[in-house]
Amino acid sequence: MINGTDGGQFAPFVSKDSELYVFATDLCRSMRFNYERDTEVHGLKTMRFTPPATLFASADEDENNRCFCTTSTCPKSGVVYVSTCQKGAPIVLSSPHFYLGDNEYVNGVAGLSPVKEQHETFLDIHPLTGLVLRASKRLQINIDLKNYDKLHKVTVIPDHSHDVSNHLSDGSVE
Repeated sequence: MINGTDGGQFAPFVSKDSELYVFATDLCRSMRFNYERDTEVHGLKTMRFTPPATLFASADEDENNRCFCTTSTCPKSGVVYVSTCQKGAPIVLSSPHFYLGDNEYVNGVAGLSPVKEQHETFLDIHPLTGLVLRASKRLQINIDLKNYDKLHKVTVIPDHSHDVSNHLSDGSVE
């Protein structure tokens, strides 16, 4: 089901109890955002909303994610297969450094260190207007490789995470 906005604006009078939905075309799904904490952007009071930890949870951990299993084997927590909406390309999306992902993914690549402040997606929303004053969508694009006995544990991996950020400039606030 397509549910939510494009993430740029929500209905006015957003509260801490609000559940906000954004349809993310790159994820081929709607994302729910919940209130996390109060923030401030250029002196304006805002509220930070983040996706729940279950966004990329395995179907074993969150039954609501079962419909996103596109193969007979569902992935562990932390990734989502998007090949069905990417013309069959073996694309797997996750948070950067597999933030909130299964330890098998995090420990499977040397040098990863998931950090909430650097790798979490968030929206800072002005509660009265529903406008998003600052946002950061952080995704890592992965390729689903099959086992190959000559390929050892990856020790060097270029940073191919994708961070789309938006914020008000000083002049926009006035």
